[in-house]
Amino acid sequence: ASARTTCLLCKKGRFSVAVQRSTHCDNCPGGKYQTNQAQTKCTHCMVGFYGKAPFTFATGYNRIHGRSSGNSAISHCIQCPTGKFQHRTATTFCHLCQKGKFNNKVQQTSCTNCPHGKYQVYTGKAVCTSCLKGKFGKRNEHGSATERHCTACPAGKWQWASARTTCLLCKKGRFSVA
Repeated sequence: ASARTTCLLCKKGRFSVAVQRSTHCDNCPGGKYQTNQAQTKCTHCMVGFYGKAPFTFATGYNRIHGRSSGNSAISHCIQCPTGKFQHRTATTFCHLCQKGKFNNKVQQTSCTNCPHGKYQVYTGKAVCTSCLKGKFGKRNEHGSATERHCTACPAGKWQWASARTTCLLCKKGRFSVA
């Protein structure tokens, strides 16, 4: 048997909490990373980000995601794109915005209700759909997930623009039918 004269350092992207370890160090799990050697834990990806596993600096390349691993959280932790969010740390995915909600920015921790006069029937969207001309969205409804949120202007009223919450009265000498 050969003599052991030194203990090896855990490489970047790996960690070990065990004493008297006789085998390799562990890869950082999904949603975590490590940019330094000889570490006993991995760092969490922040809220608004996610990470894939396993993350290792052994090759300098994350084959699962096709990205260069680099030397920082930015190169491993991936921003949640528009239409998605993540409110927890150390995760491997982003949530889709629910129907009736949207998110038009990256790296978000929540989604926003569609405003009055707009709706969204799909999940994971960056924008809401506007009520069409001649219709209005009810003021007391926000976060609508259906086009039924948009109501046709009643007789004697009209609307020339989309995404409105009221209809306009027809002026003297004019009319509209329901």
